[in-house]
Amino acid sequence: MIRYKYYLMERPPGPGCQPTDGLCETQDYGYQRECIGEMVRAWGFALYRRRLSPEEVKKYELAYGGEVVRPEKQGNKGKEWTDTQDFWN
Repeated sequence: MIRYKYYLMERPPGPGCQPTDGLCETQDYGYQRECIGEMVRAWGFALYRRRLSPEEVKKYELAYGGEVVRPEKQGNKGKEWTDTQDFWN
């Protein structure tokens, strides 16, 4: 199962802080930290079932983090997401 990861660069995840259409889960880091090989500073990330439009990315001040693969396992609780490239945080 593939999901699309977007980093929230200007604020933590929360109501009105990211698009809701296709949203699967969010993670709040609790502080702004470096991501994507120190190219982006983000407050957290959001995973989506679809790619966001360029307009959505701009409006919500997001950074694309790439595709994320979730292994198809029985009993998967959503914490077993793995990035397709190991430098993504």
